[in-house]
Amino acid sequence: MPTPGLADAATLFDPVGPTVIPHGADGAWNARFTDPGAVVVHEGVVYVFQNAFPDWPGPVGVGLWRSTDGGTTFTEVSPTPVFDGSDLPYAGVAALASSVLVLDDGTWVMYFSTWEAMTWPAAPSRIGRATAPSPEGPWTADVAPVLQPGDAGDWSSDAVRTPSVVVTDDGTYRMWFAGVGPTGSAIGHATSVDGVTWTADQSPVMEASPDGWDTGHLHQPRVVLTPDGYVMAYTAVSSVTSGAGITQAHGLAVSADGINWETSNGPVVDADEAGGRIIWFTALAWVNDRYLYFTEVGAGGMTDVHLAVHQGSVLEPG
Repeated sequence: MPTPGLADAATLFDPVGPTVIPHGADGAWNARFTDPGAVVVHEGVVYVFQNAFPDWPGPVGVGLWRSTDGGTTFTEVSPTPVFDGSDLPYAGVAALASSVLVLDDGTWVMYFSTWEAMTWPAAPSRIGRATAPSPEGPWTADVAPVLQPGDAGDWSSDAVRTPSVVVTDDGTYRMWFAGVGPTGSAIGHATSVDGVTWTADQSPVMEASPDGWDTGHLHQPRVVLTPDGYVMAYTAVSSVTSGAGITQAHGLAVSADGINWETSNGPVVDADEAGGRIIWFTALAWVNDRYLYFTEVGAGGMTDVHLAVHQGSVLEPG
C-alpha cells in the first residue's frame, strides 16, 4: 500500500543504467563478481569500496573506485585490493566492506562484515572495523569485532552483518545492520559514542511485512542522512537458509528518527532494466542533491555494479 510521505516507488529512480564498475578479467582477484560494498562522499568525491571475488563463498578483495563528477563516471584507483581481511583471525572466509566514514581528523573508518563458513546463504557473521589515513590505506583492522551476534535465542543470535553507519550532528554514531536468528533476518539498530563500543537495541527496527513486495526477510540496510531525513535502501529476500530459487527485491524507506520507518510501496530498482537476472547487493549515496542507488546486477554467472539515480527529494511534494 502507498506510504505517506514517500513518493511512489515507480517514480523514485531512473532505470538502472549501464555498468559503472565491472568485474575483472578471468583469473584476476576481481574476476566474475563485484558488488558496491561501501560508498562514501568526501569533499564532493564519490568513493566506492567494491567487494570483488572470483568465487563465492571465498576470499574477498576490497577495491577502490572514485568519481569526481558526482557519480556519472568512475575510475579505478588501485589495481589491487586496498583491504582483504586475510590476516584477521575472526574473519573466517572473508571480510566484506559495508560502510565507510571520514572523521573530522581525517581518519578513514571502514565497517565490514565477516563471512565465517564455506556455506551460503547461511553462515556466521560479525561486524568489524578498520581505520586508515587515506582511502588507499594502509588499513588496520581492530583486533576484535565491534558487534557480535545476540545471545542464544535472540533475534540476531546467528549473525550480524552489512552494517551502515552515520555520525549525527551531536557526534553520536548510529549503525543499522542485518541480524539473523531463529525467526530469520531483520534490520537492527545500535549506537556508540566512539564508533568502537556499541549498544544494540533489543528488538529490530524493521521487519518484513506480512504481505506485499517486502515479505520474507529483510537485510542490507544502507542509510544516508539527507534533507529528507534518514533514507534507507534495503532488501527483501525470500530465504536466508537456502539458495535454491532465491529472490530479492530492493526498496527505499525514510525516517525522521532512524527508528520508525516508512517503506516504499514497491521495489525501486529492477535487474531487467540492466539486462540482468537478479540484483544482489546495493549501496546508497547522496551527492549534489542526487541519490545514487548502486546495484550489483547478476547476469551470465557474473556480476557488475550498475547505478540508478534520483534527482531531488524522495518525499511527496507538500
